[in-house]
Amino acid sequence: MITGLYGSSNDILHALIRLKVEALRDHFKSLVYRGDASANSEEFDGLRRFTANMGTFDPVQPGLERLAELAGGPGSAVQRGDIEGLLGMIDPRPEPDATYLVMHSKVFEHVARQGVLDSEVIHDPDLGILSAVAGVPILIDDFAPVDESFEATTTSSIYAVVLGENTGLCGIYPSANEGAEIQVRGPFVKDDKDRSCYHLTWDIALAGFNSGAVARLKEIAFET
Repeated sequence: MITGLYGSSNDILHALIRLKVEALRDHFKSLVYRGDASANSEEFDGLRRFTANMGTFDPVQPGLERLAELAGGPGSAVQRGDIEGLLGMIDPRPEPDATYLVMHSKVFEHVARQGVLDSEVIHDPDLGILSAVAGVPILIDDFAPVDESFEATTTSSIYAVVLGENTGLCGIYPSANEGAEIQVRGPFVKDDKDRSCYHLTWDIALAGFNSGAVARLKEIAFET
């Protein structure tokens, strides 16, 4: 029956490999925010933990705080001043690095209902037409965590992020191996049948070239 749906055993194999690649991609997108608490200290541990670690005000080194709270308190409605204050935590960035606001689609809907969005959209040459606040384009990403709890209300965060390989966040990978790599191991005989094993690897990481490249506005409530 499965072969009938896909046409041939090769089609089935291609579909399975594609599903594994997509699962690996989704796992990495989640780790961008959540990190991996079991990882060693040299590995990236997620935007949420990174901004929390930079959240304490230090009078000796002012300006290092990267964790913002809503002016009306946790779970209150987002105001334009909240987002402008968040953007003020980001270090000035040189071209061609660019600053974006990143949020879950539910948070974007909440922000739009509050009338916070700019009246004009931004035409990004790579990403198309984007909504904006204070002239900064918005990227909607449903991998952003939505499990920050405040009085049993579902909450999330808005991230201000500088993307770029000069002073921002940038994806990195070995120059000799761009993208996913599939290794075929086999064929070998198991249970009197010829079988092959496919090993999928994707060497990729996220590097931060400046601690001032990320800030976070936390505990934003939204409707489920």
